[in-house]
Amino acid sequence: MKHLAVKSVNVKGVPIYLQFYNLSAEPFHITADPAFLYLSPGHKEALGCIIYGIEQRKGFVAISGEIGVGKTTILRAYLEGVGVQGLRKPERVIYIFNANLSFPALLHTIFNELDLAPRSKEIHEIVNQLQETLIEIYKKGETVVLVVDEAQNMPVETLENLRMLSNLETIRDKLIQIILVGQPEFEAMLSSYELRQLNQRIAIRTRIKPLTEKDSIQYIYHRLARVTDEPSEVFTDSAVHLIARHGRGAPRVLNILADNALIAGFGYQKKPVNKKIVREVAADYFGADMPRRFRWPVLIVASCAVAAGLLFIPFRDYVLKERNPQVKFESSFPKTGGSAGNSGPSSHETVKQTIHYRAEPVDEPRRSEETAGDKTARAPGPSPAVDALHESRQDQDAASASKSLPPAQPDPSVTRPAAGGRTSEATDVVSGRPVSGALPEKPTRWVVKQGDNLSMIALSIYGKSDQKTLDWIRSLNQEILDPNILRTGLILNLPARDEQAE
Repeated sequence: MKHLAVKSVNVKGVPIYLQFYNLSAEPFHITADPAFLYLSPGHKEALGCIIYGIEQRKGFVAISGEIGVGKTTILRAYLEGVGVQGLRKPERVIYIFNANLSFPALLHTIFNELDLAPRSKEIHEIVNQLQETLIEIYKKGETVVLVVDEAQNMPVETLENLRMLSNLETIRDKLIQIILVGQPEFEAMLSSYELRQLNQRIAIRTRIKPLTEKDSIQYIYHRLARVTDEPSEVFTDSAVHLIARHGRGAPRVLNILADNALIAGFGYQKKPVNKKIVREVAADYFGADMPRRFRWPVLIVASCAVAAGLLFIPFRDYVLKERNPQVKFESSFPKTGGSAGNSGPSSHETVKQTIHYRAEPVDEPRRSEETAGDKTARAPGPSPAVDALHESRQDQDAASASKSLPPAQPDPSVTRPAAGGRTSEATDVVSGRPVSGALPEKPTRWVVKQGDNLSMIALSIYGKSDQKTLDWIRSLNQEILDPNILRTGLILNLPARDEQAE
């Protein structure tokens, strides 16, 4: 985010943007301030559970929720009597901020808050003394409340011993009311085997859910209404909606985004804060962890690219077929049998279309190097599946093809070179038989197999692989991009030896 470097607070510690936006106080402070209490349906339910559990002396009350959803705000609102008219505040409140305490340390804190001095160091004697004190307070009509915030940080042993305090009771009521407030991890702790007895003693429990987007928008306007009569002069509606979307239902995140947006807006001297500023602030706050809903443009672009690639494949095959009239594309469909005694596949089997590449014999007049280089047919190389099918058909067609094509006679003047321990041989496209290394009397086609290269093919056909011969073959087969890397299935046009350029 790039905006003017300005001081966010003045010399008195008050945000400097207050005067610029005509605000009477800071509307989005991150501390739990009951004066800005906003009661969503979930917060009303939590507050109601706290009030009912304490006034009815139910003993244990458990409140859980994700980070920043307003658990502490609701708790403090109750303790300060905010949010409910006619609410009776508890007379004795013991607030545990740091829950990571041993049980003796917890008892020591309770005694300090009640202005008591332990008469003994034995745990059972301290508990008995606490019970006597709580009975005296109960007779006065007063209520003692123990609040444990961030209860997920309390040791399991301390939580297990905490149930001993729930045994401090009269015939009708519990002498001390205990409120346990924690994150969802605390719920998992209560479900453990070690805390099963404590879990059974929790009379009331509720979970505060994140705000909906609608509630988040109302939350922002509610806090603005406490400090200004013109909320529209502070944020545009689109900016408020964007903050609500980015806030993910957490009041703390909403406060941080809105406060940073006001600082950035003051830096830009922009009134009201618009959507663009909020977007910059959100990018700074979330970084790479932006909400997934804002990544949909990337997904659309990627989907379009995949669709375009799929549409290009049949178009490419069509173009290659038009540019290679000598190559026939034959479709072969296995017959489906429906009558008795038919050995073919049953009618319910899937019929698959397979493509075969078959080259026609070439009996063309001799061409010049320029003409042959420009007009040589280009046949697309078959896929691995087509290669396998082609090889399987070679054995079937060999017998019939050999009747019409006389076998090539070896030329004793030509020495067949070895490549990688094997003899390189030319292969007839139709029959699949080797040409036995002889120079072709008629134009020949070579089907490239895995491991072939242009030098090996030139040696097999012409008995030499000098640069001039390689260049000449490449001029007749312009689909060759790299003489050392030939695409498997590529069909090369190799003229007769009397046409070879010297």
